[in-house]
Amino acid sequence: MLLVHGQVGLSQGSLADDQDKVEIVSGEERTIYEYRQNGLLVAIKVVPKNGRPYYMVPADDNGLPRSLETARHLYPQWVIIEW
Repeated sequence: MLLVHGQVGLSQGSLADDQDKVEIVSGEERTIYEYRQNGLLVAIKVVPKNGRPYYMVPADDNGLPRSLETARHLYPQWVIIEW
């Protein structure tokens, strides 16, 4: 798992293990990608039908907790620049 300036990205090798997976939940208004590592939820990416994709991140600036399921508050964060 990579965390770069608030952006969450998965390295290619991280999805190779049986316990590491991405669950995709499709809906009419948006698609949600839940990234799990060792069975714990570590990242959430939301891709709305209209608009830019964003990530749900914890409220504090201490970095990602061990599992987002234990985070008290999650807030949206958009990617401003990619290269």
